[in-house]
Amino acid sequence: MTNKFKLLALDCSVCKTERVMQPTTVSKMSNPVRAIGIILLIPSFIGMLFGLLMMFVSLTPSAVAADDKARHGFGVLMVGFSAIIIVLPSFVLGLLGWLLLMKKKIYKCQRCGFILDRA
Repeated sequence: MTNKFKLLALDCSVCKTERVMQPTTVSKMSNPVRAIGIILLIPSFIGMLFGLLMMFVSLTPSAVAADDKARHGFGVLMVGFSAIIIVLPSFVLGLLGWLLLMKKKIYKCQRCGFILDRA
């Protein structure tokens, strides 16, 4: 046990042992819920990357004939709008996946397993 953890150790109120509660982190959700979070997080990253790539491509200048400028401008506008339609839901699903994967900080007794929130 390092000196850092000795300084942060608390007395357990359940088993009445001194300085056995150590700071640690545990998952807020169960394993199936965490799997759903991963399932949401991976496609959302891919969707955000794809949408940002579409935005970048729509903003790059291209050589277009003078008579096709209006049609090209409408196409750029539609690609940019489509990119926003893809990025926003991907961001929201990524945020939901991240929330499902979050951990919480606790103190845990090394002797009896009693858990005390650090919040």
